[in-house]
Amino acid sequence: MDKLVTGFEAYYGYSPGDNKVSRRTEELSSKEVDELVSRGASSGLIPFYHSVADVSLPAVGNAWFIDSADEVIRSAQSGLLPSKVAGALSGRIVVFGTDGGGGLLTVVAGDERVYRLNGCFDIDSFDVDDSDVQVVSKDFGSFVEMLEVCLADTIAPIGS
Repeated sequence: MDKLVTGFEAYYGYSPGDNKVSRRTEELSSKEVDELVSRGASSGLIPFYHSVADVSLPAVGNAWFIDSADEVIRSAQSGLLPSKVAGALSGRIVVFGTDGGGGLLTVVAGDERVYRLNGCFDIDSFDVDDSDVQVVSKDFGSFVEMLEVCLADTIAPIGS
């Protein structure tokens, strides 16, 4: 992250904010894994949470935020975020983050793709049409690779 922060403001004209990728300091418990799986977490999301706590990249692209596993579980259990989607896309969902444009980053049970959902949602179900759904990547691993490319693209002009 040092490469991102050093020279960022001079090049872009504004502060980069608090960019961080936090490593997990405690093991992901079997209870947390079971809860994520029962809600429909993809096979890629679980290994990610075994090593990464959370991600905050407000200066990368339009901004990317990945919540911690316990925050994802807490938000789902309390009903703060939708747990299912209907319409152009259907099924149980796990909302694991957001982007800087108000979109929800989610995976759908039984589907490895990462989606960005736009528009208004109610607490239990998110009714979407085609314009509200964007496939961000084919799977969670590809999503992480995309974030790495976005980070490299943001850093590249700073070093020039």
